Amino acid sequence: MAQRVHLDLIEQGSEVWNQWRRDNPDVRPDLYAAHLPNADLSGMNLSAAILAVAVLYRADLSGADLRGADVSSANLMEATLRRANLHGADLSGAYCHRADLAEVDLGGGDLRGVLIPSANLDKANLSAADLSGAHLHNAKNLTVEQLCSVRSLWLAELHNYTSVAETHCPQLLLRPTD
Repeated sequence: MAQRVHLDLIEQGSEVWNQWRRDNPDVRPDLYAAHLPNADLSGMNLSAAILAVAVLYRADLSGADLRGADVSSANLMEATLRRANLHGADLSGAYCHRADLAEVDLGGGDLRGVLIPSANLDKANLSAADLSGAHLHNAKNLTVEQLCSVRSLWLAELHNYTSVAETHCPQLLLRPTD
């Protein structure tokens, strides 16, 4: 479960939280299974935070720093992550139905089994992200360049992007060798 002290700091807003992060750079925030629906986490430094299994339904994480964070199996349904930095983050198994992922940096991230149906991926950085087993049904604003920049699409449910992948980057559909 999430550390109560970390939840208390989150509830005080981004200014208090970010100052605490500057004062405690070696502490890895533990927000495991935190219940934060509709929370305003915009602009917060959540880098390397543990947000696995957290409920972030309709949360505002726009502009947040989530580099290297563990957001695995989190509920990000209808969350706003516009311009957030999730470079190298673990979003494996996360539920991102109708999430706003526009201009998000997901580069190098673990997105295996992520569910992103109807999510907005406009100008999102997906380079070197692992989308093995991901579900992209009705994902919006996904370009050929974005799709072909990922590390793997093995066993991904691409739906309307299947022919794009088969035509432009078929090697990504094969089982990874590493």
